[in-house]
Amino acid sequence: MKQTSCLCTYTITLSISMLVAHLAYADAAPKIDIGWYMPAGFTMGVATKRDKPTGFIGGAEISIVNLNGDAKWFGAYTDMLYDLKANMSRFSIGPEIGYTFFGMDGGYVLAKNEDNNFYHGVAIRPMISMGWVTLFARYDYFFDSSMKAPIEIGLLFKYLFKIHTRPAKQSPVMMKETIEPAITDKTNNSQ
Repeated sequence: MKQTSCLCTYTITLSISMLVAHLAYADAAPKIDIGWYMPAGFTMGVATKRDKPTGFIGGAEISIVNLNGDAKWFGAYTDMLYDLKANMSRFSIGPEIGYTFFGMDGGYVLAKNEDNNFYHGVAIRPMISMGWVTLFARYDYFFDSSMKAPIEIGLLFKYLFKIHTRPAKQSPVMMKETIEPAITDKTNNSQ
């Protein structure tokens, strides 16, 4: 259990550091176009259950997401995960929503354990997304009480593939910062 708490502390510290760096850089970062994207990538993390020790999870995820100009996003996801310690694979599919770098997804989950038994349930996963990397915590609830649900903490690494986008409009603040220096330079050059 000590390894789990150390890993959680390290993950949280790293995530907060990345978040602070992301916020500091956010104003100078390139603007993302508005529209539809297909983020795809892989997941890694740890899963813990009361009756089994903490184990490594790995898998893949793909989403369809709409980013609008108001920092809101929504879409749908599907993923496949494998829990090495529990010898269990899981598939889930459902909606996802978010605002800036905070988001949540969840939906139907189907699990297959080491005895080849199938279990149905639901998953919920709050997340902090920094673009290509996302920190998440996930809880699966299974309708069969004999299946103990894992709690997962991990990272999701995704690349955004553009499906259909258009350039984002500049905010009035950014326009003022861009236009005023140009006007000032022209009036100074004409004097």
